[in-house]
Amino acid sequence: MAWYDVTGTIADWFSFTANAGTLVLTIIIAIKAKKILDDKVQSEGLTRGYKILDAIDEIYDVMPHLVEGIIHNRKTLKIAATPSENFEGYSLDSILNNASKIRSNASDLKNKVMKVSNMIKRLERWHISLFHKKDFDIFIQISTNLLEDIIYIASYNAEFTYPDSEFNYNVVHKLESLLIVYKEGIDESYNTILSYKFKDIFLEL
Repeated sequence: MAWYDVTGTIADWFSFTANAGTLVLTIIIAIKAKKILDDKVQSEGLTRGYKILDAIDEIYDVMPHLVEGIIHNRKTLKIAATPSENFEGYSLDSILNNASKIRSNASDLKNKVMKVSNMIKRLERWHISLFHKKDFDIFIQISTNLLEDIIYIASYNAEFTYPDSEFNYNVVHKLESLLIVYKEGIDESYNTILSYKFKDIFLEL
């Protein structure tokens, strides 16, 4: 065999070995990079899980104040609207302004509920699955229903003196009777969610 054939073979062998080594190194780096990315994505997903639970806690904590607030607002409005029975001296303007504040606060809380719902829908993007999703859906639905009723009642109260208000007394009277029912439903739903451990709710995919 001529010397250049041996040299050529050795050179080809070194070139092949170098290319193979580079390929293996590239694969190892890619695998490690994917694992780092997956870990980072899952970590972000779990962080979002914590945010969902924190938001639900905050929603639940505020809800009783809104329910009590709108019930008191209705009661005082009925009294203030009848001067001959307004022995406590309630200010109608103050009651109407308070109704507007309750409507604003309820609208803000409803937006927060919707945000939680959207966060839950996007969890799998972060390689996290929500277990007991039905219980979360129930909490979101009941909370939404209650807040919509509060918004309607507060809107009626706020526009009590408007001759062309779109809000109807008969509807308000019906919704008033549902406030406590919805509140009890939220209590039950929240306590169910509260009974679960974090690791039993958010599962890595």
